[in-house]
Amino acid sequence: MNKIAIAGLVLMCVCASSCAKDDELGEVQSLTTDYILPQGKSADDDRVVKLFQKYGSYFLYDFTERDFEWTFVNNSTLRGTYLYTLGDPNYLGDMLDMLEDIWFKFYPDEFLKKAIPYRVFLTSTLEWTVWGDPDPEYCRAGNNQIAISYCSDTLRKMSGDTKQEFMERLQNQLWSSWQNLGIVTIPDAFYEVSDYSFAADPYDSSSPNYVRARGFFGDNKYGYEWSEYISDWSILEYLKSDDVTYFIQNMLQRTADDLREELNTYPLLKKKYDILRNHFKESYGFDIQEIGNTKYN
Repeated sequence: MNKIAIAGLVLMCVCASSCAKDDELGEVQSLTTDYILPQGKSADDDRVVKLFQKYGSYFLYDFTERDFEWTFVNNSTLRGTYLYTLGDPNYLGDMLDMLEDIWFKFYPDEFLKKAIPYRVFLTSTLEWTVWGDPDPEYCRAGNNQIAISYCSDTLRKMSGDTKQEFMERLQNQLWSSWQNLGIVTIPDAFYEVSDYSFAADPYDSSSPNYVRARGFFGDNKYGYEWSEYISDWSILEYLKSDDVTYFIQNMLQRTADDLREELNTYPLLKKKYDILRNHFKESYGFDIQEIGNTKYN
């Protein structure tokens, strides 16, 4: 009985002490959100609030340099500096219209809920510099964040060619980020089609060793044929990464009509194309070729 009484007394003291501390601390405050929406400087702030409610992502024209520079180790090896100016809130509506046209409309909502970065920084200007004069950039993808330029009066006078370049740069960066984060996967069947053990021939289109006959696309913009430089079987994972990077680039930037002749001529190329296109349709609910088919110029 004495032990029970003593235990009860100790428990009462603990409870009394806890209550006293609660009284001293007052009511516990709830956690606040990372950013306050609306930001209050644009007539289109309500659209940002709706985007957050729909996708759980912040579209911000007003943010700190600390927010902008926040990143993880995977981007820390960059030896240069991004320079930016904050987005102009007077053109927020134009910016969101642009993103709808070159980004959102191509993907279903369920995919966008997973794929839109948590922070989307809207800047008026965005530049990258290592040495000398900085170079303008359309966007900068980080770890669960992305900075997108031209939230300014530039949008209202942007040419079709520039808009096309804007879309292609944005889509390339998004896809690279989605692959790195595992948001989009590549089926093993894609990598089983081509032989990565020796270099392909970029010149003789009649040769069975020709780059396209081997099932490899090159860089759509500059004609770089990465498969010409296969020399070491030990770097297989890097070779596979290059393969899918340039394959997706061609699908994002070329129309079905542009691709038709090569796909009909080279069976391995067509097989890999079908594997990827069907995989994205079945797994994520969108047709990647619709992006390539869209032209603004």
